[in-house]
Amino acid sequence: MSTTKDHPDVSLCDRLIDFFDLLHIYFIPSIVLVGVLCNMLNLVVFKSTYLRRRSSSYYLAALSLSDACFLVTLGLIWVGDTFEVDTFNKNGWCQSVVYLSTTSSFLSVWLTVGFTAERFVAVRYPLLKSHICTVAKAKMVVLGLVLVSLLLNSYGIFTAGVVLRSNGLESCDVKPHFRDVMKVITVADSVMTLIIPSVLIGVMNTVILHCLIKFRNQFKLGVVENDESSPSNSIPMVR
Repeated sequence: MSTTKDHPDVSLCDRLIDFFDLLHIYFIPSIVLVGVLCNMLNLVVFKSTYLRRRSSSYYLAALSLSDACFLVTLGLIWVGDTFEVDTFNKNGWCQSVVYLSTTSSFLSVWLTVGFTAERFVAVRYPLLKSHICTVAKAKMVVLGLVLVSLLLNSYGIFTAGVVLRSNGLESCDVKPHFRDVMKVITVADSVMTLIIPSVLIGVMNTVILHCLIKFRNQFKLGVVENDESSPSNSIPMVR
């Protein structure tokens, strides 16, 4: 008779499965709870204090709200899987959770791009900051991103639904006749939410870092020149 000593990989796999089960049971709800509370606290701070006078606070407030919405959808899915509640696997709830998760994740990425773009303008073109980085324009950009996100991710309402699996159980998944379409949408979504934002954020942060290093070097050079040209340096020492 074979034992676990004869097959050490079996024991290792069981341990890994138990480890991931513990992560699923305890780690995910902890992340959801802490994340939602912290994001709501951030939202209150950015909207209820003097920070609301800054245009960047509107990007960060909207980002906090969208991140909280995504964590809520993750929590709903966790509740359904852990406690075997079929709420998520019912028509209406299924489409709503899918739509909210895709919309919030898309919005979070592009809000980060918008915030980075504002910092890029402030550092690279400081003379334009007072004209571009305003509260009114920040509100317009955030509203535009919300509308675009709601429109582009509306496919989830039609493509998602309760599907009967081979094991006889129903679950929220892509409808069979939309699977080919979803392959194209998945590629487009990866480009829109991963590749393009990553390139934009990387390029803008690189330029920001270059400008800050250049400014630091100029500042140090100016301090040295001021020290060398100060009157105290031109007076000879009397012995």
